[in-house]
Amino acid sequence: MQLLEGVIGGWSREQVLQFFARNHSPQAQWIAWLTSFGERVLASKEPNRELALRMVHLGEMGCGEIGDLAGEIGRKLLTRTGETKRQGVGSIKITDNVEVKQLRKMLQQDASYVRQTAQQLPVEVTGQQEFDYVTDWYNQGNHEAMLGDYQEAITSWDQALAMKPDFYEAWYNRAIALKNLGRLEEAVESYDKALELKPNQHEAWYNRGMALNSLQRLKEAIESYDKALELKPDKYQAWNNRGSALENLGNLSEALESYDRALAIKPDFYETLYNRGIALFKLQHFTEAIKSYDKVIELKPDLCPAWLNRGIALSKLRQYSEEIVSYDKVLALQPDSEQAWFYRGVALGNLGHLEEAIASYDKVVALKPQLCQAWFNRGIALENLERFQEAIKSYDQALEIKPDLSQAWFNRAVSLVNLGRLKEAIDSYDQVIELQPDQHQAWYNRAYTLGDLGRIEEAITSYDKVIQLQPHKYEAWYNRGVELGDLERHEEAIASYDRALEIKLDFWPAWIGRGRAAGNSIASEQKLTRLSELAKNNPDLNQRGIQGRVASYQEGLKHCHQDTHPDGWGWLHWRTGDAYYLLGEQEPKPNPSWFKAVVEYLEALKTLTDVDFPELHLEILQDLLKTLLGLEKMTEAQEIQRRGLKLLQRLLDESNRSDTSKQELARKFAGFHQNQSLEGT
Repeated sequence: MQLLEGVIGGWSREQVLQFFARNHSPQAQWIAWLTSFGERVLASKEPNRELALRMVHLGEMGCGEIGDLAGEIGRKLLTRTGETKRQGVGSIKITDNVEVKQLRKMLQQDASYVRQTAQQLPVEVTGQQEFDYVTDWYNQGNHEAMLGDYQEAITSWDQALAMKPDFYEAWYNRAIALKNLGRLEEAVESYDKALELKPNQHEAWYNRGMALNSLQRLKEAIESYDKALELKPDKYQAWNNRGSALENLGNLSEALESYDRALAIKPDFYETLYNRGIALFKLQHFTEAIKSYDKVIELKPDLCPAWLNRGIALSKLRQYSEEIVSYDKVLALQPDSEQAWFYRGVALGNLGHLEEAIASYDKVVALKPQLCQAWFNRGIALENLERFQEAIKSYDQALEIKPDLSQAWFNRAVSLVNLGRLKEAIDSYDQVIELQPDQHQAWYNRAYTLGDLGRIEEAITSYDKVIQLQPHKYEAWYNRGVELGDLERHEEAIASYDRALEIKLDFWPAWIGRGRAAGNSIASEQKLTRLSELAKNNPDLNQRGIQGRVASYQEGLKHCHQDTHPDGWGWLHWRTGDAYYLLGEQEPKPNPSWFKAVVEYLEALKTLTDVDFPELHLEILQDLLKTLLGLEKMTEAQEIQRRGLKLLQRLLDESNRSDTSKQELARKFAGFHQNQSLEGT
């Protein structure tokens, strides 16, 4: 057993000879056993090509008569026809032209190979009568272990140890067999016994570390690896495993140091390069992680996990096109990799290639229909394409798998709103809130949807909940003010607008809303106004009626400038013009406030242009025309009418505008046609 493990690990000729020197059995007994074993193997009808090649290799190592005999048996086995397969990493197939060096490499990659081959042999091995009692049981255990009969091997070694408790090799081999049986705690105990006898055996410390690692006793595993490395500092596998244990403990920097030590000894050890990439990724050193994966791929171009992890690291750098290349490499090797299809879909979505993203998600759900996240992401892509009905179906699939996926309920509600199915949307928002009572955005969207349904009191209650959860969400304060205004609770509306503006002073829609509410309010309520920091700083904001409207708009213009808030600046001037127009209607001729209105409308036109806001621009022109006609400024009015008719015709000529929209537009701006007599003045 120990001999096989050693050769698998790459023992040199000297190490093999040292093994025989340490062993308690004379060479003659080994030859006797090997002769008997060879006869049974040659008599077996089972194909033994791998075993044959293995024995040929042992013969070529120049280990004396034992090696020569092994080589002879191996060559006889090679004369047979047929092939054998082993099942292991990559399911490697041994063909007629395989070389011994290739076999050795395969053995090093998979230590279970010899045991799997031995299990196929219909041979029973018993100790020789001439063996001394201890040696007989020990060798019998070795033979049983070679055949994969680990439990029987342990029983034999126990017999040997009963007579010779200080038999290091028996304890060591027993530990290996226990590990192979998955009895890790017992394996550690056997390694401990072996190390009590020979504390300087680095392989025992190393194997003990692996067993402890499998038990998740990581700190103890590291201590074992440290002991192995004290004895054999160039054992790169121990440095690698030490790094892995440190990484699993979260000690990433120390893990990297161990990986680097392993690579300093064996730069082409791809397992360490791969592990190093993972550690660098966890440290968010994404560029370095990619470099590590690139080195892995140079050594193992068909290692799918390296390509996959490389793609994920590239996603963190937003290199989405290159990321997709990595996933395509995985899919060329493993077309059914749902992980690669999934991450490919995410990358395509990030690039805005939504149709292709959906196609990737379709592949995922075909391979793994229960993958909730794929259905969810598919829904997002469909929603972004405004294919809302299909998006809802995808979200429903996700929710069938995971009914408590609150984000799917949320997105489903958004799609329902876009389809005008507002009551169903509220039901979906209610599901979100049931799962996450503190999800303020669900409360906010619910409130907005209730407002659209005219369920204003319920909307206000929802906004109150938003504000309770997010007191600084100025949009909620603003929308609450709008709903209160619709209920004609104007003073409460002003108080809500003021709270929004205390949070964000340049939020111009709140200044517009405040002005409207002040204009509609008969008188201010002291219990509310004294709470307003804005009114304390500017008492004019306590005015109501038209003057209160103007005061709000003018205060807003102090905080929303033409260069920083061009649209807000235009709106505030427009609404100020409207207020002056209303004030002018109450004045005798020459209606001085109308002149102020003209100035405000002209200012508004500067930023609410016919290019960026054509319909708003047309509305302002219509208001300006009405004011100029009231002032009997006919020349100016004629120019404004001309500009208005020209812009209106441009909008009516738009090829993508529906007939219904054109009719509505013509009715809305009929005032330009009603004053066509101006053209002749």
